[in-house]
Parts: sequence; structure tokens; C-alpha cells
Amino acid sequence: KVAIIGAGIAGLLTAWFLQEAGLRVVVLEAGRTAAGQTQNTTAKITAQHGLTYRKLIETFGLQRAAQYAKASWKAIADYRSIVKELHISCQLEEVPAYLYTRFNPKALADEAHAAAQLGIEATLLRESALPFPVEAALCFPRQAQFHPLQFLKAVAEPLTIYERSLVNTVEEHSVSTDQ
Repeated sequence: KVAIIGAGIAGLLTAWFLQEAGLRVVVLEAGRTAAGQTQNTTAKITAQHGLTYRKLIETFGLQRAAQYAKASWKAIADYRSIVKELHISCQLEEVPAYLYTRFNPKALADEAHAAAQLGIEATLLRESALPFPVEAALCFPRQAQFHPLQFLKAVAEPLTIYERSLVNTVEEHSVSTDQ
């Protein structure tokens, strides 16, 4: 048996994947399913996480940074697969993701170079569709957006979830709630 603490997007997806792998899973949520941070998400599914790749290469090296990049791209593919497999109507659509600056194009150029080192397609642009002028924009194509609550409703359906079950302690192989 596996207990997942938290019924946000991370907890529900973890529970779903574990259950798909054949494990018995229960999700414990202190409040309501998908009502915390997940409820207020931007709905982007992207491998573009700010000025991340240059920092990862500098801090952890090319190989570890490539692992992060690969996992980020796999996550996008996994979302698409789950939506298709479960026939989820959640307005999933492919869109580009942009990182922009009004002042420092060198930082974006460095990030574009880092992305290229990792095999990530990213294009440095001087113009964008934003309603204000930018010095530069870095475009990551083939990202996605969706309606996360519709997605999670379908993912949560086969799961055993206990809402309003605040976890008080986790000791060894035991989880206790007020209930």
C-alpha cells in the first residue's frame, strides 16, 4: 500500500501513475482535491522554467542538466498521453512558451545557448506578440496548455481519495490522521 499526502496535481498524478503500475494507493488531503495551489495554476505544461538551463549546466554539469531537460519534455508527452488514453476533455492545445525581457537580452541569449547545448529547440526573437515592447523573447515551441481542473477530475476518478484528512504524523510505515 502507498499513501500519498496531498491531492494537488503532483499528488494526484503520482497516485495515478502508481495505481497504473499495480500498487494499492490512497490519497490523503487536508482540504479539498485540487483546491490549493493547483486550483490557481497558470495551466501551462512547459519545459521552459525561467532562466533554468544555463544555471543547471553551470551548477550540475551538462549531463545532469540534460536529465532535467529530458524529464521536462517527457512530462509534456506524458500529459498528452494521459489526455489521449483517458479521453479527457480539458482543452489541451499545443502552444509556444515565451520568456521575455525588457532590459537584458544577454541573459536570454545565454539561456538560448544553454538550451541548444541540451538539444532543446528555442529561438531568440526581437519581437513578440506581447502588448508591450520587449528587448528580446525566447520562444520554446511545442509546449502546451490545458484546463487543469478538468484534467484532474478525470485522473482522480479511479483513485481512492480522503478529503479533509489532515495527516498528523508519519512514522516508519504508518500515517495517522484525525480520522
